[in-house]
Amino acid sequence: MAGRKTLSDKGVTALKPRAARYAMPDPELSGHYIRVTSNGAKSFCAVAVSPSGKQIWTTIGAANVFRIKEAAFRREK
Repeated sequence: MAGRKTLSDKGVTALKPRAARYAMPDPELSGHYIRVTSNGAKSFCAVAVSPSGKQIWTTIGAANVFRIKEAAFRREK
């Protein structure tokens, strides 16, 4: 199995919109995603699991406002 790629700010910028919204995981930080909408808007999100097993998605901020390291820092707060 090949190693996981790191995701850079340049890589986030290069993500293209698709017909449906999708989320790209950050391989360096568990539960951290970049969500891309069908119109091309990108945002950083954190995903946690509630005690009942439901996923809880929290938007950290827009990818054109934050860099990856800043979004990861804000997630930790």
